[in-house]
Amino acid sequence: TSDLLSLDLSHANFEIPIGSEDEDKFEFYLGEELVFEEDVNIAESFSFDVSPKFVSFGQSAYFVAETSENITKSTWDFGDGSSSETVNGATIQHTYLEQGILELEVVLERSDGVTAKKSFSIVVGDAKDVANITIQKYNQRIENLGPAIESYPDWVNLEIKKSFDVDSLASSLSAIEANYEEAISDEDYQTIMRSLIGLDIPKNITTTKLSGAPFPLVVGYENMNPSYIEDLSGKTAENPSELREAIAGWMNTFYDSTISFEQISAVYEGHSDILMSKFEINTAPVTAPKDMAGKDYNPFLILGYGIENNGKFKKDYNQKSIGSGTYIALKNEKVNEIIEFVVFTEYDVENFGAYISPNIERLGVIELVVGCNFDGVCKKDDGENKETCPDDCKTRWGWFTLWITVILFALITYIVLQEWYKRHYEKTLFKNKNDLYNIITFVYNSRKGGLSNSEIRSKLRGSGWTGEKINYIMKKIDGRKTGLYEIPLFKFFETKKVKKEIQKRAGAPVDARFIKQPGL
Repeated sequence: TSDLLSLDLSHANFEIPIGSEDEDKFEFYLGEELVFEEDVNIAESFSFDVSPKFVSFGQSAYFVAETSENITKSTWDFGDGSSSETVNGATIQHTYLEQGILELEVVLERSDGVTAKKSFSIVVGDAKDVANITIQKYNQRIENLGPAIESYPDWVNLEIKKSFDVDSLASSLSAIEANYEEAISDEDYQTIMRSLIGLDIPKNITTTKLSGAPFPLVVGYENMNPSYIEDLSGKTAENPSELREAIAGWMNTFYDSTISFEQISAVYEGHSDILMSKFEINTAPVTAPKDMAGKDYNPFLILGYGIENNGKFKKDYNQKSIGSGTYIALKNEKVNEIIEFVVFTEYDVENFGAYISPNIERLGVIELVVGCNFDGVCKKDDGENKETCPDDCKTRWGWFTLWITVILFALITYIVLQEWYKRHYEKTLFKNKNDLYNIITFVYNSRKGGLSNSEIRSKLRGSGWTGEKINYIMKKIDGRKTGLYEIPLFKFFETKKVKKEIQKRAGAPVDARFIKQPGL
């Protein structure tokens, strides 16, 4: 008795068992009456199995789709309310936070594009036994962490301790252990297991040295920024490329400097987080930096990185900031000066663009821009006037206008840079934007479900997401800065975009209580 209906059969997810023959028609019946039939195309699939089928509650497990086929991609729905995950290959890591028998659904894609889908029953084991084992394991880790951290030099281990407080971790574990002794129900033990997962105590602190180190200091030649030494000299070279070559040549004559590098990381289950990158520069002069007349060159060591902003020197080298870099005045003696520092991120030696140079006038082969020293003072005795040196010989209002223009230009440039960096950094982490908003939606749904941020982080980490990506996701949904220091002109639109994408995936209006909450 209805009007004309349009049926979208794609939602029915029809499947035909492997081995079926001559099934090339779709027939639709009402009762015993055939309403219509359509020819269909059937692609042959393949069979596979999955292991393991028994896992421990709260423990990260590696699942493997077992088949002789060449699998290029697989999608996993673990049946515990978490979002389905698609990975390259046929293996994945997952942590179950529900106990019982859960349905795992797996879709495999073969190299020729053929897919196969199967469901499996996964038994999630006893939380009491797993919690007991985890407590013992974490106690051993804490016992090992202290000596591991203390094995580093004092100035380094102080920085490591700022990344995580071992005493605080031990205190939290003791409280969880006390709750374990008083627990009586499965729900109690499951709650304890969730707390243990949120504690996330590292297995060890390790050091990775870069193969081939130490490197010649000139390894960062391509990233060398001569403008730093120009600023220190109060002079400007006519040709920056020629200046760079002259610096490298001068440094090669007077120094055999090297830079070594190592990464210090916290190692967890299935992943590691880089805490800092440690560098050591040996200036190693081959002769005292003096000219043929015995006059001192007064050289500078220059690093194209603001160490004081995101790092720490071993001691006071009388280092100073210059632009976005750092410089240190070196001695005029044939004595090796060792400069040690850490950067609180993953960083490569060549990115520093480090070099040693005297005042550029002392390089001897540099053609300088003459007639104006850009010191803000109009020196008529030195030939400076409005024609030869308009920057120094501007009127007061001219200077005021200039500075306003410079400030506005710098502000606009920085805003453009910050937006470019944010988008470039986001694209680097999440090549597929759907992945980004799928994970954000997962965080939103998990918060609605009552999970804490630490529990959410643990689930994401257990699913193979790196600490860097997890930190980015949490900042994104909380409306915090995700890149450079931000001038928040576009925060409203970014937050609106996040809400729109969550609503599109969640299928319901967004509850603002579970997004943009930096206090959590």
